[in-house]
Amino acid sequence: MLTSVRGNTEIASGAKQAAAFLYGSSEKRKVKFAESNASLLAMSQMIAAKNKGVDSHPMSGIDFEGIQKEFGLKESENLVMVISLGYFDASKQLYPRKPRRLFEDITTIV
Repeated sequence: MLTSVRGNTEIASGAKQAAAFLYGSSEKRKVKFAESNASLLAMSQMIAAKNKGVDSHPMSGIDFEGIQKEFGLKESENLVMVISLGYFDASKQLYPRKPRRLFEDITTIV
């Protein structure tokens, strides 16, 4: 780190303090920060997949504990989400979309 800040110990110290606050002030904060970063990574992967013609869908509300056990994850390894990937099959009939309120009906742009 000192090399990247040209030996400036004050900058290095400030960066270490910021990292400790963001990542390590409590176990709950560590987990939330990791979940947030994992979610951003997942979004990036989904965008990259779409760019390659692959559809994706994030899944939550699933048996996280079962998946953790099935894949032999350690107790310290937390599953944030599962993403399904595949190619859209236009020959299949999808369920009709349920009615949703329009953007204009629920927002006010200021």
